[in-house]
Amino acid sequence: MKIILCAVALVVFGSEAMAADASLATDSEEDFIRDLESWESAKTDRANAVAGAIWTLRSGHFIFGMPRLTDDRHNFTPEGFDSEQAGISVVVREGFVVAHFDQMKSPLWVAQRWTKFDHARMLAEPSLDRPWREDLDLPLYTRGGTKYDGNDTHVDRGHMARHAKNRAWGADVSNWGVKMSNSTPQHRNINRLGGTWGDLEDKARDIVVSSSFDIEAVWVYSGAIYRDQNNPDAESPDEDFDEVVRLTMGGFGVPDATFKVIGWFDDSHNFQARAYVFEQPHESRIVSGEQRPNFSLPDPKLPAEDYLVKIDDLEARIGVDFFPMLKNIIEIIIESADNSDLWGAE
Repeated sequence: MKIILCAVALVVFGSEAMAADASLATDSEEDFIRDLESWESAKTDRANAVAGAIWTLRSGHFIFGMPRLTDDRHNFTPEGFDSEQAGISVVVREGFVVAHFDQMKSPLWVAQRWTKFDHARMLAEPSLDRPWREDLDLPLYTRGGTKYDGNDTHVDRGHMARHAKNRAWGADVSNWGVKMSNSTPQHRNINRLGGTWGDLEDKARDIVVSSSFDIEAVWVYSGAIYRDQNNPDAESPDEDFDEVVRLTMGGFGVPDATFKVIGWFDDSHNFQARAYVFEQPHESRIVSGEQRPNFSLPDPKLPAEDYLVKIDDLEARIGVDFFPMLKNIIEIIIESADNSDLWGAE
């Protein structure tokens, strides 16, 4: 079933993963295109759509399957909340897909495929406004208004699917992109133009038309991290989550970092991927009886290579497997690599 919709599709799921068909896990571009066609023409097995089980969505915005939760940490329920409100809500738009971490009121990840065709459509469309709104397609309990109290907190509403790129699919997708489901509290020095986050977004946008590389498309996952990089692995994620600074009465969780995972096929038609983490460490301070983050921000304008991390390390930190249908041996090589370059040899 192909799920690329102008209207919204919403799925709430737990952490139990369905077994992947190993025969679909390929590593070449030719095999991937063939398998993608079979996935998109397949029907969803509704027998698997039971309470507590994960739905595997099929979308061109995913590469080697929809990212999967690797444990139950996202079922976290803070004191005073209903446990039925825990989990991830998946919202499908035409131009991107959001996995929304409901208790943090922020995306866990947002997926977006970007091609030469998308790039051309973006350039042909005018710039559009940013009328931020709540996402009424999310459950009521996961909405918190449209403001982060930015003047006091130094955080922006950071797009995960970039605003300029969303206009490639038209004004409706651009408007969906300025719903709060596509936003995470991001320090303004990271989010705004001139920083490395924006520079990396430019590179991932423009690589498909670069004469230096033969890259036809990229798959970009962007999202929030709610675990301190310095906490020991043995510490429970729930303990980290309990310490999250919440903004305003809306209760938006301030992440410890934001990330990007970028995948593509190189000029030898082999799959490649990189992960980047932008730390925004902070402590809680109280201003007029409300929580505010007190940041100790690293330099947000270093070369993009300085933000590279192993994909394995990022996945462990957030509890997500980004390429679940990639052959295991290829996945091990790609995700354990300690890369120092953005795109490979030029």
